[in-house]
Amino acid sequence: MRPRHLFFLLLILSFATTLQAQRKSWAVGVQIGENFSTLTGESDYDFRPGWSAGIHLSHYLLNDLVIRLEVNIDDRGANLNPSLNTDPFGANEYRLTYLSMPILLRYSTDTKFKFIAGGGLSVDVLLADEVSFGDAPPNSQPDFRRFNADLVGCLGGAYPITERFSLTAEGRTLWSMQSADRNAGEASRLGRFISWEFLFGLNFYL
Repeated sequence: MRPRHLFFLLLILSFATTLQAQRKSWAVGVQIGENFSTLTGESDYDFRPGWSAGIHLSHYLLNDLVIRLEVNIDDRGANLNPSLNTDPFGANEYRLTYLSMPILLRYSTDTKFKFIAGGGLSVDVLLADEVSFGDAPPNSQPDFRRFNADLVGCLGGAYPITERFSLTAEGRTLWSMQSADRNAGEASRLGRFISWEFLFGLNFYL
C-alpha cells in the first residue's frame, strides 16, 4: 500500500472513530410510575390503579433511533363495576402481577428537550395473582395464563440535567394479545388487559 493511501485510510478511520466517540451508543436507566388497567371481557370492568417499575438497556442505532430492552414489574388488575356486582360471593377484583420484558424501537428528536415516540412488543410472565370475592380475603386462582404478550405504544419527552444524565416522562398504552385466563370457558368472560401507564425515569449515557 502506498504511503499516501495509508495516510488517507488512517485519516478516514480517525474521523469515523471521532464521530463514534461523540455519538451516544448505549444508555441504562430506571423507570417507575403508575398504571390504570382493565379487562375487555363480557362483564363491565372499571379501571384499577396499579404501579410499574423496572430497568432498561438502550442502544442507539442512529442518533435519533434507539432499540431498548426493559425488565419491569407490572401490577395490573380490574374492578367489577359495583352496579353489576349483585352476587355477594362473586369475584369483584382481579390483581395480577407480571414480570414484563418489552423490546421497543424509539425515535427521539435531536434537540435539548427530546420528543420521544415509539412502540414494540412485550413478553409477560405471571408472578402472582389475587382474586377478591365480596368481603372475603383475596385468594389465588390456578386458571390464569402464565405467559402473555402485549403490543406497546409510547409517547413522551426527555430533558438533560448533565452531559450524561437525563430525566424522562412518558405515557404508554398496552394491549394484551391474549386473554388473561387460559380456560376457554373463562376467557370470554375476563378478556384481555388494556393498560395506560405514566412513567418517570432517569437515564445514564455510557
